[in-house]
Amino acid sequence: MSLPTPVVLSDYQQQTQRLLNDPTQAEYNLVDITTYINIARGQIAASTQCIRYTGAFTTLAATQNYALSAISVPAGVAGALNVRMLSLDVSTGQRFLDERSWEWFFTYYVCVPAPASGPPIHWAVQEQGPLGAISLYPIPNQAYIINADTVGYPINLTGDTDPEAIPYSWTDAVPYFAAYLAYLNTQREADAQQMLARWSQFSTFATRQTTPTVLPGYAPGGAGAAGAAVKLLSTGAGAPAQPARGGGMNG
Repeated sequence: MSLPTPVVLSDYQQQTQRLLNDPTQAEYNLVDITTYINIARGQIAASTQCIRYTGAFTTLAATQNYALSAISVPAGVAGALNVRMLSLDVSTGQRFLDERSWEWFFTYYVCVPAPASGPPIHWAVQEQGPLGAISLYPIPNQAYIINADTVGYPINLTGDTDPEAIPYSWTDAVPYFAAYLAYLNTQREADAQQMLARWSQFSTFATRQTTPTVLPGYAPGGAGAAGAAVKLLSTGAGAPAQPARGGGMNG
């Protein structure tokens, strides 16, 4: 049974209690269950990157580094886990910023005796996660608005009025991880492993269900969704072979 949409804390609590076969809280109290639920929500957000949004931050003159925490967040999101793409606001639209690995960026854009200044063109992140920072080059010479395609993590739910940022159907996986943690806490290893397996299944189902089936070079429901379920980068490997020039599929 799927959880309702939108999901509130009490929905998660009730479903977790059902999985634990403990509706009266005889063995697992609601405070601990809530803690397990919030840990589970963080895990599903990090492992599937299901919270994705466009945030923004504003540069300062002569400042190269910007904490990920400076990126604006929508309701229900606590902050950024990582950034996928950046763009610079310009008068007529947006300009794509070129991402570099930190090693490249450090070699050519940090170790510079006389660094350039102006509108940013390149960027890199040295440390992933909420404590990471974005480095820009050239170093901004004034205030610029930078738009960020961002992967986030959710706020903790403390009551039913707190907004849930995790979208359907990843919400269905949350109670299984919460039950896994509860069983671990009471040394019920076999039951815990069963719940962990169910969590893995439901998180994979959610990613497959929400992956477009019209990705270039991938059959509907096939390699594209399967790769997305385990966060495999699409490099073209395994894509259907293209027909030879001047021939059919068998020519």
